[in-house]
Amino acid sequence: MYNRILKIALSAFFFITIAAGIAEGKDALLQGQILSERCLAEGRLSACFIEWTNKSPVVLFTGDRKLYRIELHRAAQWKLDNAFGKQVVVKGVVKGNKIMVNDIAVLGGKRKLSKACL
Repeated sequence: MYNRILKIALSAFFFITIAAGIAEGKDALLQGQILSERCLAEGRLSACFIEWTNKSPVVLFTGDRKLYRIELHRAAQWKLDNAFGKQVVVKGVVKGNKIMVNDIAVLGGKRKLSKACL
């Protein structure tokens, strides 16, 4: 029940943010999948390994095919590690193609992006 309420609340915030537009340097909620750039370059959306983040930056790949490099701001490293390879909603400050992450919420289910999205 709690997960369903959380999912509805995050979806509502996500759509409100999209409706208002994402402005530079302002708080934003973005939905997508957390991967490494190496995974995207090789087309591995479902078989992406967290060990690859040592040599490749971590990115948020959104449904509209945008990439945002992730920099942790207030979010803990364990939250990023837990969300790796999953569909998430990220709250943070957008600056160009970077997002300074304040919080990460993993969405329920096994909804991953497919190669058809590329």
